[in-house]
Order: sequence, then structure tokens, then C-alpha cells
Amino acid sequence: MTSPNVRQKTVIAVWGAAGNMGTRAVRRLREVKDYHILCVEPVAAREQILKDRGDIPTAPEDALRKADVILLAVADKYIQSVAQSLVPAMRSGSVLMMLDPAAAYAGVLPHRSDIAIFVTHPTHPPVFNDEIGEARYDYFGSGLAKQSIVSALVQGDESAYTLGGTDQPILFFTYSQIAPGYFGAIGYFRACHE
Repeated sequence: MTSPNVRQKTVIAVWGAAGNMGTRAVRRLREVKDYHILCVEPVAAREQILKDRGDIPTAPEDALRKADVILLAVADKYIQSVAQSLVPAMRSGSVLMMLDPAAAYAGVLPHRSDIAIFVTHPTHPPVFNDEIGEARYDYFGSGLAKQSIVSALVQGDESAYTLGGTDQPILFFTYSQIAPGYFGAIGYFRACHE
């Protein structure tokens, strides 16, 4: 039995964990002791990539049952098809986090009023900056230059700005954990669709 004073870890399922963004996200999220990371690959053939780097693939059904947050780290061209089976199967009260706002605002996600959808996306590093060395020429966010990030609550209660009922703000999660280069000044918008 768990003591009432012991906080449970927030379970984050990284969907597309073997891809470029999924790999970065898994690596960075593991640095936070309050997160339990599940690596999910919707394409079974890519599970070997996870195994080769020492990660244990989690079956999508298991991840859906356990996850507080699902980080959708699949290529934009697959978001609609993945979301068609993913979103209807999510636990009520969970959060779908996306790394690009296009699909959320284009209406290609199945509607669920009982989940939150949170979008976060980095901006390109500034052209005129105070960086030195190689970072000065990092125009596309390879992790050398500071970057700003824009985050938006697309739907759901403002409580979605915290993870798993803890005081850990989802904004911190997006700002400092997803990718190593996203450490610039931060701007965010709270945009709720009624």
C-alpha cells in the first residue's frame, strides 16, 4: 500500500518513441524522476529500434490504459490516421500533447470532451541573437541556440496545465524537457475552444 504522502509518478506514453522527436523526448523526460515513461511505436516493425537502444516497447493498449499524458511524436502526415484510433481509446481525464498545432486546429482529431489537448511548438532561434560560436548559426533549432516555445491548451480544463494532479506545470514539461535546445524566453497562449 502506498503512503498518502508519496506522490505517484506521472505516466507519460511517448507515441512514436523510435522516431527523431520521440527519441529526444524519451531521453529528456527520463531525466525527471517524477515521470514514468512508456515507449510506444504504432508501427510494429520499428519496435526493434527501441529494443536496440535499450528501451522496452509498450503495447499501445497497455499505454492507453496507464498513461496520464500521451505525447504524440509521430510525423505530421500520420497524425490524422494515428489519432483516429488513439483518441477514442484514451482514458477519460488524460492529456493528449502534440508537438505541432496544425492537426488540432484543422479539425482532424476525433472530438472528446473528456480529455485535454495541449499543443507545444518551438519557434526558430532568433536570427539576431546573443549566441556565440556555432550556436550563432543555429537557425533551425538543432539544440545549440536558445529557443522560445509557444504552448496552448486547445481544449480542456486549465488544470491540464499541471501534470498528473501534481504541482509540476505542463509548461515546464514542454519548456525544459522535450528537446535540449528549447531553453529561450518563453511565451504561451491559453487558447480554449468552447
